[in-house]
Amino acid sequence: MDGNKTKVEDRIIDALFAKLETSTFASLTVSEIAAAAGTSRKTFYRHFTGKADVVRCYLEGLMSGLVDEDERIGDMTFAQGIRHYFMYFQPRIPRLRLLRDNGLLDSALLIQNKVFTGRFPRLSLPWHEPELGEERLADLFVVGGLWNVLADSLDADPPADPTRLANTLMSQVVRRTGRLG
Repeated sequence: MDGNKTKVEDRIIDALFAKLETSTFASLTVSEIAAAAGTSRKTFYRHFTGKADVVRCYLEGLMSGLVDEDERIGDMTFAQGIRHYFMYFQPRIPRLRLLRDNGLLDSALLIQNKVFTGRFPRLSLPWHEPELGEERLADLFVVGGLWNVLADSLDADPPADPTRLANTLMSQVVRRTGRLG
């Protein structure tokens, strides 16, 4: 049953993005999205409260997917984690661009903060040392900073190489702070 629910939700999410390729989010109706997903409005509303909820669900799944993948990979250095972050989002850039172009990407940072900051204390980051006190601020800085770099890179055509992006970011952090090298 849970697998069927996920399949329906995935079809609705895919339908939303397919429709966004030719229509604006504001002009789309739930009926159009449901029809494109091969389902009814009633089924749509069994899974989502509205169009914005589809976007929220997609973004939560996207961010949770990155955390899940990080956990499967296991221990990574900070630099490897940064590189993996950009590599994870690389194939998802077309959808991120559609969200951005429709003014729907702003909530992604809030969702990312919620998902990631719960996980960061388990990572071995340079500032996760007892004498540094409150680590959440540093975690939020990194999460927000990474997201801003990613969001800025969405305009690159072709998309920025994730390894180059991570290496450039890390070299600038090291140059400016003398740490993480």
